[in-house]
Amino acid sequence: MLPSIRFVRASCGTGIVRGRLIHQQSVVGAGGGLLGKLFGGSKKPEDKVDPEAPMVSGDTIGEETKEQYERLANDLEKGPLQLKFPRRQYPAARLEYRIKKLLDASEVPVDSADWKLTRLDDKADKLKVLSSVMKYVKLPVSSRMLNNIRTVGDLIEELNHKPASKDDGHPVAQYFKENAQELPANMKFEPFAKGTRKLHARQ
Repeated sequence: MLPSIRFVRASCGTGIVRGRLIHQQSVVGAGGGLLGKLFGGSKKPEDKVDPEAPMVSGDTIGEETKEQYERLANDLEKGPLQLKFPRRQYPAARLEYRIKKLLDASEVPVDSADWKLTRLDDKADKLKVLSSVMKYVKLPVSSRMLNNIRTVGDLIEELNHKPASKDDGHPVAQYFKENAQELPANMKFEPFAKGTRKLHARQ
């Protein structure tokens, strides 16, 4: 018995659809991505580096970078790294030494008998000294200094002057005041206040 025309048409149509699907699957698979993985797309081979292969010029470390590494290694062997800028709190003797060096480097006429008696009445001389203090000694200059300074000795006294704290009667505050040079620069006394969670000393 011969197959009907309707059955032959259906079989031909199904074959055409299957052929189209196979063609589309190969195209999508070649495109890569998520659909490529689903439809059997091949992954790109990973680049493997042979450890015994010679290094190319782009992989070599520059001479300048190599010198920096060697310099850093030598510094670490000598000891811990030091801060680039000095601390803003100086002992009295150290502060006097720094001010004396600034006077020697400036063009301000220094008193031959006692360098601390050097007059700073001239506004230009006072500006030179105070700008050097801010630039090299890293200490702020207040309006109080501008008004009260007459000599270099006055400048040293003003730089050593610390305003009285309202917590000077507290024993911990007294300890911080007496041992300020031995404590880290970022550690200070915090008075206790009821209802807060601040510590007396924070770092």
